Amino acid sequence: MANSEAAKAREEVIKDLLYCQSLRNKGWTSVDYPHGYQSRAHIDKICDWCKNHTGEYWKMGRTFYFKDAKDATAFLLRWA
Repeated sequence: MANSEAAKAREEVIKDLLYCQSLRNKGWTSVDYPHGYQSRAHIDKICDWCKNHTGEYWKMGRTFYFKDAKDATAFLLRWA
């Protein structure tokens, strides 16, 4: 990987981390998905469920951020 590509990737990660921190600062609830993903289809199934059953949310890795705490609770009840 060239230095410019590494720098660009590092900047993207930092940007995402700062965005996630801003969501926490705004009162969003973060939930770590407690299991490992089985496949890309498994991740898609979870994200589709979130789109259809929760309000605003954001996903980064295994951590999901929900604007409404009741959505975080519903997520845990369904996927934990």
